[in-house]
Amino acid sequence: MGQELVLLASTSDPLEADIWRRSLEEEGIAVLVRQDDPLGPLGVHHVGTRYHLYVLRGHERRARFLLGLPGQG
Repeated sequence: MGQELVLLASTSDPLEADIWRRSLEEEGIAVLVRQDDPLGPLGVHHVGTRYHLYVLRGHERRARFLLGLPGQG
């Protein structure tokens, strides 16, 4: 199975990112969530912060299906 991380989805809503992460993890898909705000890990969140969800390439198709996301272009 592919070991390269691919961007699955992005959102500005931390709750949505957490729901997506939990949903995928419950299905056995490992997820990496990254923030584009350098102060995010310190608990400081700014309006407009984006949350990016990554999965292994081998899980991308199933993850998109589970979250109802369109397939990659």
